[in-house]
Amino acid sequence: MSKINIITVILLICLVSIECKQDYTYYLFEREWGNTICKTRSCKPQYYLNYNGQDFNVHGLWANGSVENQCQYWQNCEDDDYVQSELKSDLLNWMDEYYVGLYNDSEDFRAHEYEKHGTCYNYDSDVTTNAEKENAFFGKIQDLTNQYDLVKAMNEYGIYASDSKLYNQNDVMNALAQSFNNYDVNFTIKCQKIQNKYYLSIIDLCLDLDFKLMDCPCTSSSCNSPFYIPASFPTSSSNNIRKEIY
Repeated sequence: MSKINIITVILLICLVSIECKQDYTYYLFEREWGNTICKTRSCKPQYYLNYNGQDFNVHGLWANGSVENQCQYWQNCEDDDYVQSELKSDLLNWMDEYYVGLYNDSEDFRAHEYEKHGTCYNYDSDVTTNAEKENAFFGKIQDLTNQYDLVKAMNEYGIYASDSKLYNQNDVMNALAQSFNNYDVNFTIKCQKIQNKYYLSIIDLCLDLDFKLMDCPCTSSSCNSPFYIPASFPTSSSNNIRKEIY
């Protein structure tokens, strides 16, 4: 059999086999501070469901990197569809509080994240049906949210949401390092400038394939000026900007 035919056979097997794995090298786990996001987005009750602005909202868990290119961005690896009714009720209840669309329909947002990113996740060999994959993917996100509890880490270090108190990037870096017992990782902390003031917007954690913390190879922090962590949750915005879902 020729080399070309062998490659063709392998590719065909991968198209139908659940054993085929994506060769990504790490995960990027992104969470956003809703009270900042909603300062410039049209957040509505039908979108944010039970989210109350007292914790970070999950944006996504994304498979990233390859041996050739650490900045490679994996997406749409399979044709699986998101079916929300297949999620376990306790998991869905959790998502309605910590994984919502904010300024987009939450079910549409989750469908986008699952179909774009969840289809690239390397599932255990015994996870075969779409329902099993959905529950495994979002269940892992729930586990990681609890394991790497950002608000708890910040509170233990004396950092609390406040509309009047300023913090700096090192404050948050040190809080996370202390709580997660990892002083070797540079966490990615992003801020947003709104009307000449800076607000904490996003915290990214990069995780190796064993879900252990690692440096993010392709993202960097942007909170070079003192910033607020707003405590109030704006439910509407005069700046009606819609942001692309990543």
